Amino acid sequence: MKKIITSCIIALSCLFSAAYAFSWNGVFDNNTKAYTSNFKNYSLSQSNDVYLSLNVPFSKNCYMMTEGLFKYDLTLSSGGAVFTPIVDLDLLKFSNSYALENGTLSYSIGRFNFNESSGTYFTQCSDGAYITYDSLKIKYGLYVGYTGLLNSLNVGMEEENPNAKNTKFYNLCVGYIPISADFFYKTLFDTNRIGLQMSYFYNTQKDDSNGMSDKFYGTLSLGGTISTIGTYDFKGTFESVGFKTVSIDSKLDLSFYIGKIGVAGGGIEYISGKLSDSFVPFTSITARSVTNGSVKSGIFPKLNCAIIYNNMYATFTEKLVLAIPEKQMSFRGFDTTINFVCNIFSDLQVGCDITAYIDIIEASSSNYTAALKASLSF
Repeated sequence: MKKIITSCIIALSCLFSAAYAFSWNGVFDNNTKAYTSNFKNYSLSQSNDVYLSLNVPFSKNCYMMTEGLFKYDLTLSSGGAVFTPIVDLDLLKFSNSYALENGTLSYSIGRFNFNESSGTYFTQCSDGAYITYDSLKIKYGLYVGYTGLLNSLNVGMEEENPNAKNTKFYNLCVGYIPISADFFYKTLFDTNRIGLQMSYFYNTQKDDSNGMSDKFYGTLSLGGTISTIGTYDFKGTFESVGFKTVSIDSKLDLSFYIGKIGVAGGGIEYISGKLSDSFVPFTSITARSVTNGSVKSGIFPKLNCAIIYNNMYATFTEKLVLAIPEKQMSFRGFDTTINFVCNIFSDLQVGCDITAYIDIIEASSSNYTAALKASLSF
């Protein structure tokens, strides 16, 4: 009995002695944004966030990470003032990995970000488990989670929880159970990769009164290098709601190197609209805006560039908006986005975002935003 007690004490001592080597850090964010709709309606929003994170390593490949935040959003407009305080735990993850003969087996359990391969329908944090096997040529992955315990004030989901209490600080999200399996072959023709991902989202709150349903997604991805001058990336995603409808989101991006300071390129994305009763507009789980306007389906060609110089980083994107809500296509306008970030010191970062959506058919849908941002690490 004494040997058992002694062994337990030694094991706990080893565990906590490793945990004592934890590290922590914090971030203070400031975001001030001005918005106008066709220079007729104006609003000003102010948000400040405080993040505290903790990293506890238990061994070289085993660790725990957690992050909590407090933030508020204050919006001033002609309709009055809206103040929203938010408290959240957006990261609580335990991870471990094992080196096998031909690859690495890893798993993560808890609350953490999970981004599916297309980046179109589920890119957010969720409670769940993700296990992967990664080798030189192939990668397998399986994810199972639950979204019903997340804070809807801090996580943007397309659908709202029909049972939400609309309280301050913390509101529960709609409850989906995502089940996702992915496979990637990373050495197709040496420098190319091909992948397939299948995801099923079971809605725990669906019934005839709210119109909610389960959703199924399948994504085929293909990417790689274009000689030594750039890269290409194609992703095609299929959606079915309740296995009764069909929707498509497909996109192609090309990037070319500009010396050693940046990249320039372009791309095109097609998002299906309502072509028939069974061929309907593409929808997502995570809230997503393709443009800053009201157009959600159509063809969106774009040109973009990104430049890095010393401590500065800038991006520019110009989109054409070709709306196809049903069977006819119309040119709606232009969507411009400019981002600039500068590292003043190692722990201080400032930047600005400027967007302009010009709708040549519905002028009232045109809008412009300008945001000033600052981030201080401590």
